[in-house]
Amino acid sequence: MGVNNLSELFDEKYYRDLQGGILEAFGRIFSKDLKILVYPFQENETVKVLRKEDAEVHPRFRPIIDYLNFHNRIIDIEHIDEEIKNIFSRDVLRKIRSGEEGWESCLPQYVDRVIKEKELFGYTAD
Repeated sequence: MGVNNLSELFDEKYYRDLQGGILEAFGRIFSKDLKILVYPFQENETVKVLRKEDAEVHPRFRPIIDYLNFHNRIIDIEHIDEEIKNIFSRDVLRKIRSGEEGWESCLPQYVDRVIKEKELFGYTAD
């Protein structure tokens, strides 16, 4: 997941229906030896590459992140492909749904064909 998604994972609004809140959810999620791989983010070439330690998390949840980091449950993905680091799934989905050209170049060769054949993600052949 991207750094922005890691921050979202710590948003309490997703856990309001659980009696134990975020702690219950994380207990369930991480009880199965789950590891979260974090894809770095760089908005443009002039700003710092954001990694797991840069995730925006409320200070009261920082001990949870520290615990997960200590136990290697949150891991930065290293050696990223510079050519694709600025491709975001939300942008590709928007392009597919709106019929905007060029979304195919954001995906591996065979994936665009499957999306078109099965009309996935809101794709419609014109």
